Amino acid sequence: MYKALFYKEWLKLKWYICILLGLTLFMYLRLLININAVIDVKGAFFLWAVTVYKGFIIYSDIKYILPFCGFVIAAAQFLPETRDKRLRLLFHLPVDQNKALGFMFMTGLFAVLTVFCLNFFLLFIVMSFFYPFEVVSSALITALPWFFSGITAYLGAGLVIIEPDYRRKGVYLAFCFGSVMLFFEGKGFNLYQVSLWKYVLLSFLYFFAVFHPALRFKRGSL
Repeated sequence: MYKALFYKEWLKLKWYICILLGLTLFMYLRLLININAVIDVKGAFFLWAVTVYKGFIIYSDIKYILPFCGFVIAAAQFLPETRDKRLRLLFHLPVDQNKALGFMFMTGLFAVLTVFCLNFFLLFIVMSFFYPFEVVSSALITALPWFFSGITAYLGAGLVIIEPDYRRKGVYLAFCFGSVMLFFEGKGFNLYQVSLWKYVLLSFLYFFAVFHPALRFKRGSL
């Protein structure tokens, strides 16, 4: 049964995942071209100076790609289910309803984490072309909160979409937006190095929050 559920989710998500992976590749290709352009015009020393001494984050253009991907994957996965009331069918399958819903979210999280890993790898590759390991590792630590925001965006968007009450939708949307923006408060290198685990823990708490509105969606009550 879980194999069939995974196949159903894969059919919904496969083209969106391909598009998002293509968008990710485009963003890093653009970053690579921009860095090369700076070196050609102003020289490698200028690039080193603005990065190391002035603290300019040259890769900041990638900041919002993960939350965007999380939102798109959640919308692609759950909007068809709620718009056509198909989510109620999930609760009539010969499996535990919470396990089935949790499996759906785990499938979506796997898609988000795939984009996450691609971003992490590409940032490492691009930065390694121009900087020593110390700067590259700092870049990865600096970008980690941006990447983890995609998990919050995915789970938060799923929570908002599944919620049947529009008043609660508004409350969840405001709270989820604020949670995502927590990952973008810092304006410098390595600012979340010590506290990042707290924000990641907050992200995964959303996973447990989705079961209550799903139950009310099943009952058709507000």
